[in-house]
Amino acid sequence: MIEIILRNLAYTFYPVNICAMNERSKYMNTFEFKNLIGNINSAFADIENDGLSLQILNTFKSHEILKNIEEATLESSDRCITYKISFFEEEVLFQFYINMSILIPYYYVYVLKNTFESKPYRWITSPQRDRQVEIEKFSLHIEMTRNILDAFNYNRFPDELVTKVIPDINYADVEMGKFTYFNAFFLDDVRL
Repeated sequence: MIEIILRNLAYTFYPVNICAMNERSKYMNTFEFKNLIGNINSAFADIENDGLSLQILNTFKSHEILKNIEEATLESSDRCITYKISFFEEEVLFQFYINMSILIPYYYVYVLKNTFESKPYRWITSPQRDRQVEIEKFSLHIEMTRNILDAFNYNRFPDELVTKVIPDINYADVEMGKFTYFNAFFLDDVRL
């Protein structure tokens, strides 16, 4: 049921069967795209005026395991507020991310992991989601995040929809047929 609701909601923000990459002018003149941009701009203005992002950030920081969290939102293209903490273990970087949608009252938490060389500093692997690390190293972080965001009336986005494709819509540089529910409500530049 939630999938049908979210798909129909996505259709109010993204034009059906018009490719953002190949039909840019047509795409940008649609009601759906204008609705999306209007909602993004309005939501970020409301968040700024209400101080919601800062309030949530301070709530996260008041807990020992989340005290080093920082906001990492890119307002120009995101459909979410992003918070993250970076952890280093030898030559492995773990990035704990919290994405809170500004279009729907949902959030999603995940950990990206990559290896690097410290001298000279360079990445050896690209950041990839690591579900095992989420369970083994970050379960307390995830539980604390859930408890905090429940108090702000945010729900966890369904895992089964994160990588599920909505085949007839897209945005930015995500190809038609590869645009997921996560892309629709959070970010287009992250592949989970």
